[in-house]
Amino acid sequence: MPQNLALNIGISGDRTEHLLYRILRKSQGGLGQLDAEALAPDFFVLMVGINNACAAESPVADSVFEGVLAAARPHR
Repeated sequence: MPQNLALNIGISGDRTEHLLYRILRKSQGGLGQLDAEALAPDFFVLMVGINNACAAESPVADSVFEGVLAAARPHR
């Protein structure tokens, strides 16, 4: 068995708000994709925000930055 297992919850074209909805706990109205108690990662790779770069928000950089902070915040 490999030492490092991966859980890929990325979806091509997904925007930050979609990711946040998917990782939000079910008890808080989200899909709860990270709710399983068995998930106890030593590290994670976060790639979020690029699909928001063409958004209508202004300034876009602030919106992307806030989305990255929200996604990186502990969700336990």
